[in-house]
Amino acid sequence: MQNSNWIKLKQIFHAALAMPSSEREDYLAKACDGDLLLKAEVEPLLKSHEETNFVDKPGYQAAAQMLMEGQKGRIGETIGHYRVLSLVGEGGMGQVYLAEDTKLHRKVSLKFSAHFTQDQERVRRFTLEARAISALNHPNIVTIHEISEEDGRQFIATEFIEGQTLRERLRSPIAIEEVLEIAIQVTSALVAAHQIKIIHRDIKPENIMIRRADGLVKVLDFGIAKVTERDQSREQGDSENATVIKTNTTPGVVMGTVAYMSPEQARGDAVDERTDIWSLGVVIYEMVAGCTPFVGTTSNEILSGILSRQSSPSLARYSPSMPERLEEIIDKALTKNREERYQTSHDLLIDLKRLQKTLQLRAVSERSESGAKSQVQPLNESDKLNFVGQVTPLTQSASSAGYIVNQVRSHKRGVLIVFALLLLLAAGTFIYALRNRQTAASAQPEIKSLAVLPLNNLSGDPSQEYFADGMTEALISNLAQIRSLKVIPRTSAMRYKGSSKSLPEIARELNVDALIEGSVQRSGERVQVTARLIPAATESLLWSRDYDRDLSDILKLQSEVARAIANEIRIQLSADEQARLTSARSVNPQAHDAYLRGLSHIKRNEDDLSQAIQYFERAIQLSPDYAAAHAGLSDAWIQRGIWGAKQFREVEPPARAAALKAVELDPQLGEAHASLSRIKSLYDWDWAGAEQDLKRALELDPGSSYVRSVNADLLMALGRHTEAIDEIRRVEQLDPLSSDTQSSFGRILYRARRYQEAIPHLQRSLELEPRNYSAYVRLGDVYAKLGRYDEAITVFEKAAQLRSDGMHSARIARVYALIGRQREARQLLIGVKAGAFDIAAAYVALGDKDEAFRILEKAIKEHNSLLIYLKEDPSLDGLHSDPRWKELLRRMNFPLE
Repeated sequence: MQNSNWIKLKQIFHAALAMPSSEREDYLAKACDGDLLLKAEVEPLLKSHEETNFVDKPGYQAAAQMLMEGQKGRIGETIGHYRVLSLVGEGGMGQVYLAEDTKLHRKVSLKFSAHFTQDQERVRRFTLEARAISALNHPNIVTIHEISEEDGRQFIATEFIEGQTLRERLRSPIAIEEVLEIAIQVTSALVAAHQIKIIHRDIKPENIMIRRADGLVKVLDFGIAKVTERDQSREQGDSENATVIKTNTTPGVVMGTVAYMSPEQARGDAVDERTDIWSLGVVIYEMVAGCTPFVGTTSNEILSGILSRQSSPSLARYSPSMPERLEEIIDKALTKNREERYQTSHDLLIDLKRLQKTLQLRAVSERSESGAKSQVQPLNESDKLNFVGQVTPLTQSASSAGYIVNQVRSHKRGVLIVFALLLLLAAGTFIYALRNRQTAASAQPEIKSLAVLPLNNLSGDPSQEYFADGMTEALISNLAQIRSLKVIPRTSAMRYKGSSKSLPEIARELNVDALIEGSVQRSGERVQVTARLIPAATESLLWSRDYDRDLSDILKLQSEVARAIANEIRIQLSADEQARLTSARSVNPQAHDAYLRGLSHIKRNEDDLSQAIQYFERAIQLSPDYAAAHAGLSDAWIQRGIWGAKQFREVEPPARAAALKAVELDPQLGEAHASLSRIKSLYDWDWAGAEQDLKRALELDPGSSYVRSVNADLLMALGRHTEAIDEIRRVEQLDPLSSDTQSSFGRILYRARRYQEAIPHLQRSLELEPRNYSAYVRLGDVYAKLGRYDEAITVFEKAAQLRSDGMHSARIARVYALIGRQREARQLLIGVKAGAFDIAAAYVALGDKDEAFRILEKAIKEHNSLLIYLKEDPSLDGLHSDPRWKELLRRMNFPLE
């Protein structure tokens, strides 16, 4: 298309857009003047704009008219678990209803797609757009609850916000303090969106809601039918990788609302996050002035002002008392050349927050001064005379010092009055500041528990996920060292990676008072981290900070963030906790990278554990005094002896050496003490020593679910059932969404002979992780003890599909023996590759005690790691009456009753 035709097309498009749809057809006929080709080009643009306007305008504006026309749609229907209450609005992409979630008893908005299910591209767009907005998990962005389908029509369930739009709020003047607060919250939403490459492109008062209950600002219509396209190269179910969001802004297509368009948007150029900064600048301007900076009677006039007028009218004409700094911020946001505009929404947010802080401090100071003045009585005339006195010639004093002394003696009363006034002013200022602090403290919700959500990887490189996950784990670990703070462990927290759930939902599920979220990006030898603290009670941002450090200082950075959070939530740190959080040192960046890669491979299979060991050894080679790498190496060797292809006698020497070295380098490292405890229990059968090391680990890491799980296992092995159950219950409270925790709980209840109680924990474990091999085999054990043999065999067969070892075969053989199928049981045991413990249990079921004792005695000589559960496992109860049983226990150093 020639440039002149393109200009004409844009002019017609925007003029048609500004008028009611009923008048557009006549207008197009006149404006195109018989040029059918031009008309054919304008009409699809108008239709596209309508389709992208799904939730652009609040539905209440159209509700009355639609109801009068009888368009009641689905009112009264129950759709899934939603009961439709009323029609709220309608746009080009569908209808919006107010509904009640009958499961959670809350109001929601249901947004239904229009009847375009035959157009698969539109269906795909509808789903993609909903997923785009669900990627934005932020308190200032409307929350997506669910994406589903009913009768072939797609719908989205979002939170229902009771309040008013900013457009409604603009009907009355807005104080500068409120202007800043609204602007900061909207900018915070943009920062979150821009971090994952989502551009709103239609920031305007209609798309900004202010919640009635607490003034929380919510940005609507984020990404719906406008600007995002997801990378579909990955499988949709891949929760291990962050979703990549790409902008899909086509040059030449103008989208948005005219008065709030950036110059580049108005020209139809490709846009980036700076277009949102412009639009927000217009909104802030409007909040101060009561009108937009570029006005006109037609869309063309407005566009002309945006594109050609050098600057917007000065805000001083509308608000003379407005801070000069605010006008500077708005002017920078409204710079036509986007290269001279704020380059990121984060930069804008920093300036807005600084201004807000400055104005708050100024207000406190002014109130302090006025408060002090109101308490001071004016001097009477005699006081004034006494204070002023007569000027004494300098010649009457031997020195200026003598002169001062003489003046003080001569005018004692005046001096005392001035001194008293100064004291009164200082006291008033102090009391006011103290009261302000106390008021702020009482207003802040109490935070005694929190979860660190997975930090977003902003590198754009999925291969860097391990780095972001490692930072998340380190922050969790540092905070968990604070005894008075409950911190959700990594296992449960990482389940929310890429989750579309709202922050309040997550907080409820984890039963915490607050959430930490943020992002991390490694760039060259630098690392940038953003951390935000959001109380569950208010959903508003309580604290936010950005860090930019050299990679060699990453350990210091992790401790610094933890200290800042502890300070913000007013947690009193003990001297030991303070010392541990300030003792971090510099580290070789390559060594730390290898350490994080090692952590990412701590999994229950030989291949991963072998790789983990290689990475930890690499980290130690680069930095021999890196205590955490030694501790990680010890844990990897221990896990390899339990889950890998190595016998424990093979893994014990390197595991012990690494744990001892870690404790030598850093005696405050709780995980190293836990590793030593495991070696002493699994291999040495030194129960007292194992308990002592665990006691020290718990002192250092009281919030570690790993350390407490190890403690629960040790208590169970020693037959202290009640203590073991109490401890695993604490682990469950810390780590409620961990499949392994639920499996361990079920295993401990099984060994305590509380079979019925074990079942729901093991079933819950499999709900959380359907491939949890341990949960399957333990559930089969429980069914077998309850006489539910068919179910036990079914469960063991499912376990067989997950692993190739013979543990499940030995267990099936045991069940066969229990139901009288002894020949099949013995057949299964021929050449079976399973642990000595499981094979011995099968022979107990067969009634062959001699063979069972022979196998167990051989295992004791080999120091088989799983023998620590020998004393308490129900499958060996048939051996307890034999004298050889006590001899086995004695050889393993178990205390005999």
